[in-house]
Amino acid sequence: MLLKNPLTDEQKKLQAEFRPIEAILLLGEPINWECSLQILLDVIMTNGDPRKQFKFVPFPHLPIIACNKDLTFKGAASLPRFGHGAFLECLETLYMKVTRNELVYEYLMGKPYLITYEYAAEQIQNLSKNGQRINKFYIIGDNPEVDVRGANLYKESLTGEKSNRGSTKTSRRQSTVEFLNQSLFKPVESILVCTGVYNPQSDMLYHLRNLFDKSLRRSSINPEFLPNESEGITLTVPQQITKKESSSNFLDVEIMQLKEALSRKNSFISYFDNQYNIPDVTVDNLLDAVNYIINNSK
Repeated sequence: MLLKNPLTDEQKKLQAEFRPIEAILLLGEPINWECSLQILLDVIMTNGDPRKQFKFVPFPHLPIIACNKDLTFKGAASLPRFGHGAFLECLETLYMKVTRNELVYEYLMGKPYLITYEYAAEQIQNLSKNGQRINKFYIIGDNPEVDVRGANLYKESLTGEKSNRGSTKTSRRQSTVEFLNQSLFKPVESILVCTGVYNPQSDMLYHLRNLFDKSLRRSSINPEFLPNESEGITLTVPQQITKKESSSNFLDVEIMQLKEALSRKNSFISYFDNQYNIPDVTVDNLLDAVNYIINNSK
């Protein structure tokens, strides 16, 4: 920060009594990003004491503990808003640009990291009636990248089975929740709701599935749209649709708009590039998720 006036004696005294910072804890995105990013870089590059004249990049740098790496969250706007994960991306990128070194976190907590789910499961188990063992967890979220991914990682850690979803790091904390008959029972189900970060209107697979359903419905009433038997059953796109159609609460797109979008690279948001992001169940809203859990628990 630029000082308009020289330091007063009191300010000089406070500066002299300043205790070097020993660690950085990042909990959520600030209001003024540029100011916070500048101060954080000053602190990291001066090894916790911005009063010092910078000489070289310290290695290793100060311990940094961060949580909530959600890149976006759902606000009032139509598109998701930048979250703490976006702020951390800026910090990592700036540190790399300035120092040519990678920013290393001492610990990462919050979703999708296992320690968060393990701690939550422990607390739920401690609160259970008469100490009754909890045998099933339903994890609901609106963000495939953090909510669903974390749930699937936690499920994998409980069953001890490695899926083909990809690699993952385990936390230092071991869950105290035990499950019986794991081979016959899914201890965790991930439920994705469509009222937050995940938006079916920007999901290519959703549109293609919807278009396929329309094609099947049309072919059942119009022989002109039936596939050629000699070619087997194929996905056919009707050629004579001229008016807008909607078959759900979410889909409101012209066939030509979809065709144009499919012809371009990266027209859709990639929610499920990583298989860990794929939920067990997808529902429209939170009420549907609750009803699913109730019906599934009977």
